[in-house]
Amino acid sequence: MKKVGNDRLLEDGVSPTLLYSGETVYDQLQNKGVPSYQLFRKSYLDTAYSAVMHKGGTAIPYVNGADMLVNLRQLLARKTGRMYVHVYWEALDGVAHSYGPHTEQYRAELTELTRLLQDEFLNSLSRADAEDTLLLITADHGHISQPKEETIYLSDYPEIMELLAKSPSGNV
Repeated sequence: MKKVGNDRLLEDGVSPTLLYSGETVYDQLQNKGVPSYQLFRKSYLDTAYSAVMHKGGTAIPYVNGADMLVNLRQLLARKTGRMYVHVYWEALDGVAHSYGPHTEQYRAELTELTRLLQDEFLNSLSRADAEDTLLLITADHGHISQPKEETIYLSDYPEIMELLAKSPSGNV
């Protein structure tokens, strides 16, 4: 698999098919004649993970929240029948990882996302698009605040670290 940009899976020598090698929801929709699309930040589109998890759909890159929602609205305006669109907005998750889920920064990002959804998407949909569009907003996981003094770091246990094929990754 070709490496593009910063791709941790490939850098660590992990095949993305180890994570998932089955038929994607996009493959299944394609088999039923339903086009599917994914709107992702440009930096996520060409990763090994995306190649296996999103195969079968058409990727549409975006740069920021405003163009993400404009691209979504324009896609809906061109539709001629049923379609499935998955939009991934990672900024709220990133702010929660960096500052915590119950912070002023998190609330500000949530407020901005809500404003963008209202102004750039919902208020701009045609009546026809609004009447036959189902918008589901979900999160990939929740966040809890964990005091540093109660956090267990695997790096403090070399006997466990020695048993791992790869070091753990993620935000600290």
